[in-house]
Amino acid sequence: LNGLVMIPYAMQLANGWTQLTILFNSVLILIAIPFSYIAINEYGIVGAASLSVLLNLSYVFLAMPLIHRRLLPGELLQWIFRDSLPSFIVAFFVAFCLSSWLSEVTRNIYGFFQLLFVFSLVATPAFLISSGVRKQLKIIINQKNIQSV
Repeated sequence: LNGLVMIPYAMQLANGWTQLTILFNSVLILIAIPFSYIAINEYGIVGAASLSVLLNLSYVFLAMPLIHRRLLPGELLQWIFRDSLPSFIVAFFVAFCLSSWLSEVTRNIYGFFQLLFVFSLVATPAFLISSGVRKQLKIIINQKNIQSV
């Protein structure tokens, strides 16, 4: 979720529009402090992690529409449905299937390679379903074919 907002956030800063980030983060801090106290006391580490998820969800679903409305009007639905959602759905589906097939990750070298394996199985189809990635791959393949001739 955090990765989804990095490019639009950079575009926002490049346009000199820092007020949204300052205001948005100020409000989130006021909400996050009491939420953290309650969530950690009630749910421990899971409560702490939930704060990160909720903050990133708020960036995607609250800040992103504001950024798009001002800097890229009319592009939000295309960004969601063409650029982001297909990769997310594929990655989620593959990860869900793998979660029932693989054992719990251990904290050793085997666990590291298991995570690496899972990442490659989840990321590869998510990358390949992206039209932008496929377009770049075609360009690279065509350049290699031209160079080999």
